[in-house]
Amino acid sequence: MNLLFSLNENYVPPLKVLLFSIFTNNPDEIFSIYLMHTDISDDTLEEIRQLIEEMGHNFHPIQCADVLSASDETKISRYYSVEMYYWLFAPFLLPDTVDRILYLDPDIVCINPVRPYYEQTFGKNLFVASNHQYLTKWLHPINKLRLNAEDSESYFNSGVVLMDLDTIRRESSLKEIVETIEDSNLLMWLPDQDVFNRLYAGKIKEADWRRYNLGPRMFDQLNFFFPEKYSKAWAENEVVFIHYHGKKKPWKERGNYEYSLGAYYYANEAQLKEFEEEQENRLKERGMERDGTL
Repeated sequence: MNLLFSLNENYVPPLKVLLFSIFTNNPDEIFSIYLMHTDISDDTLEEIRQLIEEMGHNFHPIQCADVLSASDETKISRYYSVEMYYWLFAPFLLPDTVDRILYLDPDIVCINPVRPYYEQTFGKNLFVASNHQYLTKWLHPINKLRLNAEDSESYFNSGVVLMDLDTIRRESSLKEIVETIEDSNLLMWLPDQDVFNRLYAGKIKEADWRRYNLGPRMFDQLNFFFPEKYSKAWAENEVVFIHYHGKKKPWKERGNYEYSLGAYYYANEAQLKEFEEEQENRLKERGMERDGTL
C-alpha cells in the first residue's frame, strides 16, 4: 500500500508516531512511504528512513524545492506556505507506476487495519474523503459561494484522502491546480482544503468520518450523549484513524490534553520510544562485538 505525507521538519515527531501506529496495527502489510518536502534535513530523513526500513517497509523521500517556477511559487506563497499544497501535486510528481495512494496529515494515529479503506472503489470519483458536517453544515452555502463550487454537496476534510492517481492524471493537471491556488488565495480560510473542495467538487466520494477521520472532541461528545454506542470498545473495534485536528495537539499539551482519545497518541509514542531504544541497544551491542569488547 502507498502512503503519502507532506510536511516540514516541525511535524516529524508526530509523523513517526503515526507511522509506528500504522505499522503495528497492520503487521502483515508492506507499505511504501512517500514523503514530499523541501526543508527536512538529511539527518532527519535518515532517522525517518531507519524507522521505516527497520519495521520492514519502503521509504521514498521526494524533494519538491523545484516543482514550481519561481513566479508561481512567489504568487502562491504570498499568503500561505507552498508546502501545504504538495499533496495536491502528488499525481504529477509521483512515479506513473503508483496508481493509488492514501494521503494522511501527520497529526493522526491509526488503531485498526487500513486495507479495507485503501481498497475501496472510487466509482466515478477521483478521491475518497470525509466531511465533518457537524462542524460545517451551516457554512456550506457560504463555502459554495466562496469557492465557486456549485457542484459540491459537502465540504470535505483534507486530512485523510484516498487518491485515484491514474484518473486524476487524465482529468486534471499541475497547471490547473496552480492556477486554482493563485485564483483562490484571497478567499481561502483553510488553504489546501479549500482548493481541494473548489477544484474537485462533485468528484469526491464520502467516507464515514466516525471511522476514518474521528476527532477527539467529537468522540467525547458522542460518548457523553450515546455512551452505549460510542464507547471505548466501539472505537477500538471500528475506528481506523484518529485525527487530532485543530489547535490542541497531544504532543503540545502534555498533562493538559483534555480529550480521552489522546491516550492512543501517548501509548503509541511510548511504544515507539521503547522500540527505538531497543534498536539503539542492538546497534551498540553489534558495535561492541565488532570491537571485540563482548
